[in-house]
Amino acid sequence: MKNKVLITGNLGFVGRNLTDYLDERKVEWVGFDLKEGFDIRNKFDLDSACLVGNFDTVIHLSALTGVPRGNEYYKDYIDTNITGTQNLLEVSKKYGVKQFIFYSSSSVYGGADKKLKETDPMNPLSIYGITKVAGESLVKNSGLKYSIIRPFCIFGEKYGKEFSVIYKWINQIKNGHPVTFFGYGKSSRGYTNVWDIIGATYVVYLMGDSQLTNQTINLGGSEVVSLYELYEIFEKFCGEHDIQISRTVLPKPDYDIKNSFADVRKAKKLLGYKPEEHFELVVRKILEKELI
Repeated sequence: MKNKVLITGNLGFVGRNLTDYLDERKVEWVGFDLKEGFDIRNKFDLDSACLVGNFDTVIHLSALTGVPRGNEYYKDYIDTNITGTQNLLEVSKKYGVKQFIFYSSSSVYGGADKKLKETDPMNPLSIYGITKVAGESLVKNSGLKYSIIRPFCIFGEKYGKEFSVIYKWINQIKNGHPVTFFGYGKSSRGYTNVWDIIGATYVVYLMGDSQLTNQTINLGGSEVVSLYELYEIFEKFCGEHDIQISRTVLPKPDYDIKNSFADVRKAKKLLGYKPEEHFELVVRKILEKELI
C-alpha cells in the first residue's frame, strides 16, 4: 500500500499538472514549494516535513530553470539545484524513503544532430545543465533506490511555462514587441507534451522501488520542430486573427543548443511510453487561450 508522496516544486509547471493528475487518481501527496515559503535549501524545514509525513516516495521537481538566467544567476542555481537536492537526499535517506524520482533535464547532453539515448555522454553547455549533471550524480550516489527522468523541451496548454519559447513569444506579442528569433531558425527541439511526461511519471511511481530501480530514462516527444517551423505556426495563427507579429533576428548565443531530441526506446520498453503527435494543435490551443 502506497503512503503519501512528497512532491517538491508542486506549484511549478510540471508540478501543477502532476498534482492534478494524482488528485484524479486519489493519490495522497504533500507539496513543498518555494512559492509557499518552503525552500529545499533549508534542510531543517525539509527534515520537519519528512518527520511527520511518513513518505515512501519523493518526486523531486523543485529546481531553478531557464538556461540564460542560470548563466546570470549561477550561485542561486548551484545553491538550489545542487545543495537543495543533496539536502533532500539526506533527509529522504534518514526517514527511509523507498523511492526517489528525480527530474533531470535534456540539458545534461548539450545537444547533438541525432536522437540522444541515455548512454550518450553528458556535455552540458550551461550552468543549468551542469547543476542537473551534478544532481544526477548525487542521486546515484545517495544509496536510495531512484529513477532519473530526463524530459525534453516540455510544453503544454495548462499552467504555461514562463521560460519556454512559446510563452516568451506570446508575452512579446502581447506587449507589442517583435518576437526574438535566434539565428536562421534551423535549431530544432523534440517537443514533449507535459501530459505525456506526467503519464510516464505516474507509471514510474506505480512501479515502485522494486520494479524500476536505479534507471535513467529519456522522456521526449515524437515530433521534431525547428524554430522556423514554430514561427510559421505563430505567423499563420496571428494572420488568421489579425494579430500583429514580427520578429527580431538575433545572433545565436553560445549556450543555445542547436538540436535536442530524444531516443525514447528505453521508455517505450520499460513504461509503454507512446508520446502523441499533436504539437501544432496544442500550440494553436495555447495561442487561442492566450491571444484571443
